[in-house]
Amino acid sequence: MENKVLILNPYTCRDYYSDITVQWKKRTSLLHPPIFLAYISAYLRENGTDMVFLDAAGENLDFNQNLKRITEANADLIITKTHFSTWEEEKKLFASVKERQKTTIISVGIHPTLTPEELLKNSPIDIAVRNEPELTCLDITKGLELKEINGITYKDNGAIARNPDRELIENLDILPFPARDLFPHKNYRLSSYKKKPMTVVFTGRGCRFNCIHCGQQVIWGGRRRVRSAKNVIKEIEEIYRLGYREVSFEDQIVECDERMVEIANALKKYNFSWKFGTRADLINDKALKAFKESGCYEVFLGVESGDEQCLDWLGKGMGIKQIEEAFKLCRKNKLFINATFMIGLPGENRESVRKTIELAKKLNPDYATFYAFTPLPGTEAFNFYKSNKLLIREDWASIDFQQVRVRTEYLSSGEIEELINEAYKKFYFRIRYIIKMLMRINSFSIIQAVSSAWRLIISLSKRGEIDKSQETKKKILEEAKKEYKYFEMAKDKKTALRKAIEYRKKGYYFAIPVKESDGWRILIE
Repeated sequence: MENKVLILNPYTCRDYYSDITVQWKKRTSLLHPPIFLAYISAYLRENGTDMVFLDAAGENLDFNQNLKRITEANADLIITKTHFSTWEEEKKLFASVKERQKTTIISVGIHPTLTPEELLKNSPIDIAVRNEPELTCLDITKGLELKEINGITYKDNGAIARNPDRELIENLDILPFPARDLFPHKNYRLSSYKKKPMTVVFTGRGCRFNCIHCGQQVIWGGRRRVRSAKNVIKEIEEIYRLGYREVSFEDQIVECDERMVEIANALKKYNFSWKFGTRADLINDKALKAFKESGCYEVFLGVESGDEQCLDWLGKGMGIKQIEEAFKLCRKNKLFINATFMIGLPGENRESVRKTIELAKKLNPDYATFYAFTPLPGTEAFNFYKSNKLLIREDWASIDFQQVRVRTEYLSSGEIEELINEAYKKFYFRIRYIIKMLMRINSFSIIQAVSSAWRLIISLSKRGEIDKSQETKKKILEEAKKEYKYFEMAKDKKTALRKAIEYRKKGYYFAIPVKESDGWRILIE
């Protein structure tokens, strides 16, 4: 017997937003399209399932509104995506649902894949779907006996049963495109975008590399499967017809190969702006040139560490030289660079963390994020931290990659947190960086940018967002000085200002005068 199904994107905690696998602490009004659930919706719909779709996040529903809409749907089955970071709130929601109606609740995603047994214990969730969800969810909705369905862990008369894994879909082209027409609106937004509305596209699943900390290695089986260029281009045509004008390619890695160049060339026709993420060792000039010409404006690169030993431990399979070369090619092709770094890796001490900070400053990406290293259950990294007693927290309901959950042989959790804060300050409070961002945002002159940058630093000091002490202001100035190769001294302020302006006219656009104990120093280049 087939069942009536509700596909639900819950919105139980407004402090977080979710992407394809995990949730992140909100810093801005981000809203990620629920593509994972849209894939399931499209597949079930194609196979004739009686289904409704509710995006509580997209409709900005509070707890009670969410509960009311779920109850009104009166579904036999609820397929939802739970998350580590919001699980306690989600558990309350689903417990309230169970009090009001008899329904089976199914969880999909990285949470039930990595910790299925833990998810089901003392929980309103009935079935945890592991790994790839589409085929498994269809079998459940058809009413097949649970013991016959591969890829699930489920409650069975008071016990928890785990069936064998389901084989992954070899030909991803058989899947229908995500059911974006079911989304309540097109107002989804990521951390950066040039055009609206925007959406997310996956050209494949998984990764052929073996970084030992990556949860996606577990969910997608540790290998890479890609869709044909023809299939992806058809999806691009569909999303254009739906009114979208920007695409974020969110594969774990996007290859810079002939297939992706073919996809990029097809994007030209629709005048999309787009961005992607990849590995530094996959970057090449030919592909980046084609990407840029077709509307690409940003690339995400996981640098992770400035210490070669840490990169080796992670299994990255590349070194700092390759990373530096990739950054040069991105700069050459005028792409914004969004880079990530991690602090709290095994063997890290203050010196190795500062290598990471110095590398971040040297690479000088447009945006840098410094995460607290978080080994996920089911990964080799997790097993290492657990066996070496380096985990300080195992309450997986609060994973957000910002709370420190580990220590190293040389650093306490408190010291790791302190170093993360230091990394942000040293990267973002550089005069070179502030000027660059002000110029990009406001498109005004260099001289105005320099002036505004210093006003920004002063205003941050006054508001308490930078320590008000003279010592901290002095440190900021010292950091700024390090960005300059040449300087000249002047006896008084008037002369220093005049010379700085002269240098700017000659093309030394970042020349600024700075007062010192023995006169005025003009920082030139």
